[in-house]
Amino acid sequence: IRLEASVKEEYQQLPPATPITPDMFCVTAVFNDNSREVLNSEEDILIGTAVSPEESGFFEVLISLNASKFAKNVSTTVTMLSCLPEALLVPGEEFCSKIPNTATAVVFTDEIPAGNVMITDLSEKKDLSIVGWLDGAVWKVSARQKARMMANPDCYRMFYKKAKLVSIDLEHLDTKYTNSMQHMFRECSVLERISFGTDFTTSNVTNMNAMFDRCMV
Repeated sequence: IRLEASVKEEYQQLPPATPITPDMFCVTAVFNDNSREVLNSEEDILIGTAVSPEESGFFEVLISLNASKFAKNVSTTVTMLSCLPEALLVPGEEFCSKIPNTATAVVFTDEIPAGNVMITDLSEKKDLSIVGWLDGAVWKVSARQKARMMANPDCYRMFYKKAKLVSIDLEHLDTKYTNSMQHMFRECSVLERISFGTDFTTSNVTNMNAMFDRCMV
């Protein structure tokens, strides 16, 4: 006997700490005579998981025949992906007020601040899930627990009148919940570069009025 297994489409990415159950998989037992039997219950298969590496979210699932039913020790593995938890950023105007006046760049990063660095809470929940700190003239913003950084639904005036900013890096910011980008970069008068990541989307944005008004980028 050998096993063929795959993850059902609706379970390709799992929220953190989701229990792994047999119904998440398409499992088929292939017998020596090439006959096949679909297995999808706890009576047929047993599930075991390995700890997922924090930096990738991928982990292996061990699928084994239930030896008490089949009298065979046969197993296979499939790879699953755990979705990162989400952390929500403060609204745009509040975020803008936290950017130091000396900063010439803002970088959303996956970097973790050193323990001796003074940090500022930038999370909507005020739980330090997103923090900012000054590294030279760079204002760095990061999710401390390897969470996905989500822009607030209201990004109104997020960088408004930050006249010393030369560059803004949004590579690690997800904007799928954002509704307003009104005046987001307005009057960033010396801005030379904005880097947009693959998660920067305007799919739910309903107001982009004057988003780049008097912005020199």
